[in-house]
Amino acid sequence: MNRYTHSFVVTFLIYTIFVFSALYMLRDIQKQKLANEVVVKMMIIESQQEQKKIEKIEPIHEPLKQPPKESIEKPIDKLTEEVEKKAPSISPVKSIQTKETTALKAEPNIKQEQAPQKPQPNTAAIKDKFIAELKDKIRGNKYYPMAARRREQEGSIAVKFCVHHDGSVSDIICNGPHSVLREAAKDAIAKTFPVNVPQNITTVFPLDITLALDYKLE
Repeated sequence: MNRYTHSFVVTFLIYTIFVFSALYMLRDIQKQKLANEVVVKMMIIESQQEQKKIEKIEPIHEPLKQPPKESIEKPIDKLTEEVEKKAPSISPVKSIQTKETTALKAEPNIKQEQAPQKPQPNTAAIKDKFIAELKDKIRGNKYYPMAARRREQEGSIAVKFCVHHDGSVSDIICNGPHSVLREAAKDAIAKTFPVNVPQNITTVFPLDITLALDYKLE
């Protein structure tokens, strides 16, 4: 029996503590709600008072002061009289004559300033001449390799390359039979460059050129 009574007392104490703590928490929550309601009411009252103060204030309109008409009209009349006295009388005939004479004097100056136009160079002809001279120079640097002669290797090598405005070359491609002949064609192009490029055709660069180099035994 003592064990049961002891457990009963303990559980009773725990429940009472729990009930009292819950009641305390509810009281605090109610206090916070009341405080929040009071703050909201005070803010509403203050805003209403401020609106009433703003409504009572009325804008003050001051009448614009207009200057007396007599004080403005008198100096204007004086200024017009002075201008009429000082302004010289100009005849329309003289003004027209002066304009015509100045125009006639200006015409010879305009003719003198116009310089004769220089004839524009024929870029297409200069370009064709440059390509023809370049191909002749490459053919002059062509040689027949001794290894190809011994093996009696012949053929035509199609060459393609790109020339730049500074006279350099790039993208050399050689297509044809026998690697020995292809290397010889590539060496002939490499020996030719760099070249002198005419200034009149610098706008056409980079320029792609194709060429066929024939290798035949005599």
